[in-house]
Amino acid sequence: MADTVFIKGSVDQADYVPTADVACGSVIIVGNVPMISNVPSFSFNAALPLRMIALARRGGFYLVAAAGAIPAGSRVWWDNVAKQITLVEAGNKLFGITGLVASVNPGDLIPCEHQPTASVGTLPSTAAALGSVQGDGVLLAAGLNVITGADGTKGARFPVATVNTPITVVNSSASILKLWPATGGGINALGANTVMSMPANTTATFYPAADGLTWWSSPRVPS
Repeated sequence: MADTVFIKGSVDQADYVPTADVACGSVIIVGNVPMISNVPSFSFNAALPLRMIALARRGGFYLVAAAGAIPAGSRVWWDNVAKQITLVEAGNKLFGITGLVASVNPGDLIPCEHQPTASVGTLPSTAAALGSVQGDGVLLAAGLNVITGADGTKGARFPVATVNTPITVVNSSASILKLWPATGGGINALGANTVMSMPANTTATFYPAADGLTWWSSPRVPS
């Protein structure tokens, strides 16, 4: 079967220039976002390099294969090697939220809402800082995030930026909170994958740039 099978719902589409054959339902990673081809079929022709297809950026329900037992209403990631959804975040891309049917065995097909910026189950209003590198900080969610337990090493990380979805971070700790962008992204003008040090007991709201990776803080220096 294809990577996904469309079930229902409206989708937000974007134009895309493919570099290889694309089958209907294929998941194509663009930046950090798993998008879905919703054309009947496409055969790449090198003589027509500017030919475009439409990719679904978000929205709609799809049948997808599960990596194993996944409860209904779970936030899931796309494993682009195994071509399935999984509860494992590391090394995978956020896909969306499973519907009202749970999977039991590997390969089970279950409905999943395509929402690559889903916030269900990501972070309560208060969470403890984690990790020490870009990939293991606690994941921030849209809205207010009150972070505790920062010690100058632990921190939090931003998701892929979504237009008009700001994130407010409150460092309620008595020490510096490390803030990491999503892989390939940046915060303010610090450069790609560069950590930002947020002073103790400060607050800032971060606004996403159109590139889907960069976040800009207001105020520029958290206060």
